[in-house]
Amino acid sequence: MKAAGLLTLLYLIMAFTQPFMPSIFGHQNWLIGFTPILLAYAALRTKDLPLVVFVLAGGLVHDLLLLHYFGFGPLLWGCTIFVISSQRPWLQDSGLVMFSIIGFVSSFLYFSMDRLFYLLYIGFWSWDLELSFSLLTLALMNAVFSPLLFFLFDVILKRGISEPHRRSRYVYG
Repeated sequence: MKAAGLLTLLYLIMAFTQPFMPSIFGHQNWLIGFTPILLAYAALRTKDLPLVVFVLAGGLVHDLLLLHYFGFGPLLWGCTIFVISSQRPWLQDSGLVMFSIIGFVSSFLYFSMDRLFYLLYIGFWSWDLELSFSLLTLALMNAVFSPLLFFLFDVILKRGISEPHRRSRYVYG
């Protein structure tokens, strides 16, 4: 449960410090854009019960902070975490390339589903090429930063992970 609290606190810090950060590559919300990497980290590194608590708490905080639509946050977070955690058996020995692939896949999935849920909420179906390229550039940016962020999350959240699990393989399985 400590891991769920620390992950939610880290998400809150990312959300509340975002307005004070400069834009990178024309993206104003790049720090919040690291949310899929945090979700992938949680899916690979935490046990099931803290993961469920993190999805519910973090998803509700996501809904309350962003106010695009209400009620889809836990669903969005749960779908993203389910896809990443379902791949645990293939991700046992993770290296830098695998962290980049995980970062890209989780980011593209998260951003695409977020946009899809938003379009579903407003009832307007428009998906253009510019939006696709924007999602792709955000996912590629996250793929580049994901090995560093996985390492930083390990350092920051060291206390929320049990000692035997810290010594084991990267993926909790």
